[in-house]
Amino acid sequence: PTTIKNMYTLTKRALHQSFYEGFGHILYASKQFETQPFDPLLTPEEQQLLISSLEDGNLEAVKTFLYRLSNEGIYYEQDDLRIHLTSVLAQIRRFMLKYKLHEKAVIEQNYRHIIIEHPIFYTILNSIISFTQTLIELAREARMEKRADYVELALEIIDQHFKDSALSLPFVAHKLGISPNYLSTIFSKKQ
Repeated sequence: PTTIKNMYTLTKRALHQSFYEGFGHILYASKQFETQPFDPLLTPEEQQLLISSLEDGNLEAVKTFLYRLSNEGIYYEQDDLRIHLTSVLAQIRRFMLKYKLHEKAVIEQNYRHIIIEHPIFYTILNSIISFTQTLIELAREARMEKRADYVELALEIIDQHFKDSALSLPFVAHKLGISPNYLSTIFSKKQ
């Protein structure tokens, strides 16, 4: 014996379970899972881990990072997970900009629809991993064709070596394999 409002609330909560369980399961309104506290924003270390994994073409590290969110029996608030995954996508976006991959219409469209089009958590994770694999391959090709954005690469080197007393325009240019004059020109135009 309960009110219609209570039944509605329990049913609505049960439907939120489909985010974790998918649609092909029986969801019981009487069985609610407990959510764990979760900081949805990426730490600087997590950001660096993602960027270095993308740069190194280490898809396994990206998978490990993402799959830690889907441990059996551990649930987080759906909104917190979406914010976290959006933060992951922001790092992927930086990677795309560095290699000008956003200029490819199909890649840009796929990027924009990863979280929007997938209502189930594991399909979101798998689509991010699949998309990341494609990006790693395209970035490898871009490096071979020298289409990388030198300003973005320079910013990354500055970010990595900002405490180093040897950090200078020639140092960064040498790391990129271009002349200091060219780096100075393109850097001042863009920044």
